[in-house]
Amino acid sequence: MYLDQTDNATEHGNNGQTSAPARRRIFREEALQYYIENEEKIELPVIISPRYFVYLWIVSMFLMVVGLVITFWPLIQQWVERWT
Repeated sequence: MYLDQTDNATEHGNNGQTSAPARRRIFREEALQYYIENEEKIELPVIISPRYFVYLWIVSMFLMVVGLVITFWPLIQQWVERWT
């Protein structure tokens, strides 16, 4: 991060000639590096352990399959009757 500064030539006695804008850092190098490193990190909050996360996925998939079977039960019965 830089901050542009222009030198006023008349204040510095350069006979009316202006110099190029000087660039200076507005943050310390260490602070800027720390900020950049923390922006790159993505940390999700640990609400549950990975083991329970897998268990919850298995339970949710089981409930989804049960829900689909209940929803399409009349069609499943027709299909079974047709093939038996």
